[in-house]
Amino acid sequence: MERFIGLAIKNRIATGLMLASLVVFALVIQGTALAAQPNNRPPKKEPLQAVSQVNLDRYAGDWFEIALIPYFFQSQCAANAKVVYTALKPGTFRDYFECEQKNGKKSISVGRARVANSKTNATLSATFLNILGWRYWFGENYWITDLADDYSYSVVVHPSRNYAWILARTPNLPADVLAGIATRLSAQGVDPCRLKMSPQAQGSQKSISLCEAIKAL
Repeated sequence: MERFIGLAIKNRIATGLMLASLVVFALVIQGTALAAQPNNRPPKKEPLQAVSQVNLDRYAGDWFEIALIPYFFQSQCAANAKVVYTALKPGTFRDYFECEQKNGKKSISVGRARVANSKTNATLSATFLNILGWRYWFGENYWITDLADDYSYSVVVHPSRNYAWILARTPNLPADVLAGIATRLSAQGVDPCRLKMSPQAQGSQKSISLCEAIKAL
């Protein structure tokens, strides 16, 4: 009887060791297979880079919207979008936006924008939320990433890269200028083909992609 019990114990131990070996072997194989699989995660993008310096007095004034990846509320706009920045107190602007809706009526929004980085003036917090005072709850959501030396155009990108705007002092920009902007947008991790042209009475007439517009010009 004792011999029989001893054999049974030895068999159980042997079986347990065999199962443990199989488990370890399976884990090793699985780990090797996972390590061999390509990493399908998209590469991490570099942080967005704003321009080195913005002269706020020169930045103020009228800007025509040339192309954009829009905020949700801009979906109502059909043409002639324009923004006017008026300096209030140092580092703060009145943000006036207007556009024509599909029904021909004019849509107007008035907000505020204030400088977030006073060393460069290139990142701002913009808001249209006025609840017992202007609420800047959305952080540095307005990054000036490209700016002409003569302030004839400006490119603004949200740090998430989900929204972007090309603005200009005139209703249109030459093809070579747009192509240069598109190249620099791409270098910032923004797909320029995601931007749609913003129809203007004296500019682009079609809401096509920026890439298509550059080829057509």
